[in-house]
Amino acid sequence: MTAKLTAQLKSSRKQLFQAIQGFTEEEFHARPNQESWCASEVLMHLLASEQRMRDCVRGALGQAGGAPSALSEGERQAEAEVGRQAPVPQLVHGLLASRRETSILIESLRAEELSRPASHPDLGTVGVGRVLQRIAEHEREHSEQIERIRRRLEVGRQQPV
Repeated sequence: MTAKLTAQLKSSRKQLFQAIQGFTEEEFHARPNQESWCASEVLMHLLASEQRMRDCVRGALGQAGGAPSALSEGERQAEAEVGRQAPVPQLVHGLLASRRETSILIESLRAEELSRPASHPDLGTVGVGRVLQRIAEHEREHSEQIERIRRRLEVGRQQPV
C-alpha cells in the first residue's frame, strides 16, 4: 500500500505543478473574482493542509501531532492571506519540503500502521492510509481549481516570470 500511496502523491504533485506552469507572479496573486481564491492562496492552503494531515497521522501513531480540528472561516481566511502575500517560489519550496516529510513518514510506516485509526475533521475516524490518500485527492481537487483560475485569468497570454 505504501508504494500505491507514493505513486498517488507523485501523480497529484505532477498535476499540481503542471497546473501552475506559465503563471506570472502577478497572475499567481490575481483573483478571478471577489469570491474566488487566487492560485497562491490555493498553494498555501495545500501546504497547510498537508501539514495538518501529516500531524493527524503522527498523532494516530503516537508521535508528536494530533487530530486536527476543522478550520474556522477566520482561520481559513488568515491562511489565505499568508498565501496572497508570500512569494510563489517560497510556496513552491514549502510544498516540496512538505512532500519530502510526507514521503519519509510513509516510508517509515509498517503495513499494520496503515489501518490504525486516525481522526480527520472531514473524513471522521478512518485509517492512517486513508488520511494519506486524502492528501493526493485534495491536491488533485485544487489542481483542477487552479486550472479554472488559469482559464478565467487567461494565463499564458503574458510572458511568465
